Amino acid sequence: MKTFLKTVLILAIVAALAAGGIYLYSRVAGNEPVEVQPVSYWMLTWMPNQSYIYGNVVSDGSQTLVREQNQTVVEMYVHEGDVVKAGDPLVRYDSTLDQLSLEEKLLERDKLYQKLQQLYKEYKEWAWTDYTERTVPTHTPTPTPTPRVNSAMRLGTRTLRDLTPLSGSGMENDPFRYTIDEGETIPADIAAGLLASAAETGAARFALFENEKFQILLRASADGTLSFRVTAPDPTPLSVSFQSPLSGEGTEGSPFIYAYASAADVPAAFLYDLKTLAETRESRVTSKLTASGFVVSLTSYSDGTVSIAVSLIEATPTPTPTPTPTPTETPTATPEETEEPYVPIYTGPSRAERLEYARQVAAQIRSEELQYRQLTLDITKLQMKGAEGIVYAQIDGTVSMAVDPSQVQVGETFLLVSGGTGLHLISIIGEMDLETYPVGTELIGYSYSSGNDVPVRVTEISTMPYSTQYSNGGNPNASGYLVRMDFTGDVIPEAGEYIEFTYRPGNMESMNYLFEAYIREIDGQDCIFLAKDGVLVKTPVKTGKRVDSYVEILNIKLDPEDYIAFPYDKNAKDGAPVKMPSESETMVIW
Repeated sequence: MKTFLKTVLILAIVAALAAGGIYLYSRVAGNEPVEVQPVSYWMLTWMPNQSYIYGNVVSDGSQTLVREQNQTVVEMYVHEGDVVKAGDPLVRYDSTLDQLSLEEKLLERDKLYQKLQQLYKEYKEWAWTDYTERTVPTHTPTPTPTPRVNSAMRLGTRTLRDLTPLSGSGMENDPFRYTIDEGETIPADIAAGLLASAAETGAARFALFENEKFQILLRASADGTLSFRVTAPDPTPLSVSFQSPLSGEGTEGSPFIYAYASAADVPAAFLYDLKTLAETRESRVTSKLTASGFVVSLTSYSDGTVSIAVSLIEATPTPTPTPTPTPTETPTATPEETEEPYVPIYTGPSRAERLEYARQVAAQIRSEELQYRQLTLDITKLQMKGAEGIVYAQIDGTVSMAVDPSQVQVGETFLLVSGGTGLHLISIIGEMDLETYPVGTELIGYSYSSGNDVPVRVTEISTMPYSTQYSNGGNPNASGYLVRMDFTGDVIPEAGEYIEFTYRPGNMESMNYLFEAYIREIDGQDCIFLAKDGVLVKTPVKTGKRVDSYVEILNIKLDPEDYIAFPYDKNAKDGAPVKMPSESETMVIW
């Protein structure tokens, strides 16, 4: 007997040591048991946004007044059952704030109108055309360009191909001005731009190219023709003729040669003939206009444009015999005439800077115009409320609803004038229930006034929230959406009749919503830790709608008898042992 007791005692000691060793190992290895809680403690047993839908029967030809947040009705002129005509007064609001707001907005709009007129004028000064949306490109705003100062320096290094005039408006008495070097070619692009501008404005456009020795005046007519005139030193002017070339074939190697003289106009008809020849040959035509002091190189293109360059001819002195000196009276000295230095006329920014600034002004105009339209809309809304805050009937009909505005919530109807045709139901559905009631849903409501069931069909749902003040099922963050329902039964309710619909979801098992604190994000994946067979199992979840502090679980079905880990700590991981709520602190379940 003593041997048996001794054996039992030894086994008990060994078991205790084993249990202690296991517990110690679990502590050292980081596999401490994790406390779990029943899922039923943290699941929804009722839906906090239970749908409660109601509405009033209205007419297509109806006028509805709803209570607004900052509006106070001080007088109602009609009662339920009254017959009204269009233009009859219905209610009067306290319009003190509205009148002040209207005056402020009218004054603000007047100031903005004056500012826009100045901006339109400023845009035209920079862009040389009236402001229209069609002609204003999009741009990235840049700092306002700094105008250049007057300078006597000749801009000989500037290329003409940026098409940027130094000054001028393109008119005959104020042409676009450019500087040009001897032998530098005026590109055909400038002629094309002048022609386009002349066609658009319906008036001739002029460009002047000059330096200290010569000038070229280019003229583009509204009929699409070009002409020009070169003014330069010309010791012995020749007889000008454009009837036929003196020689040449019009090619680069053998250009047409014509006699020319300073300040003689090169007629548009001559350039037109060269253009026609270029079209016929399908190649450009080269000509030279030779004067005694310079040569004009001219290239004509089939589109009617030309490129022009001027080269000066240095005069070669002719030696003359020295005459026999004879005594002569010493002539009275005359003051020697000195040529005034050439100073280009130029003030203002370059063309690129000018156009960039015009774009900036256009952007400001668009912004101010948007504000002007918004002010006009606000003013119209205030004016539509009528003088002294009176709202008038817009249709002939019957007042089917007229209640004290203080007895309804913000966003709800307090006065309804019905025309008596096209009756339907207008209701509000919370945003959490939009998927429950899509267009086409059949519902049966109840009319308390008649005691009848009213079958309807959802036919239209607004895409914009009706009121941010709407509260459904205790959720203050839920917005409401206007819904139209048409009657599908034989009995049609009367205008203004109140219809109620009630929908409640199923039992607790269908409430697959879990308290959001139990959901953890690990490596970008939402998951929970469920207890299965005595250990934790990391279970990925897909979440849906959020209702208050609860999140819908979409991919798995939670059972109220399931156990879930909480609170989480470093030991909550896949495969960790669990500790049931009713068990001791040292009990481990494997």
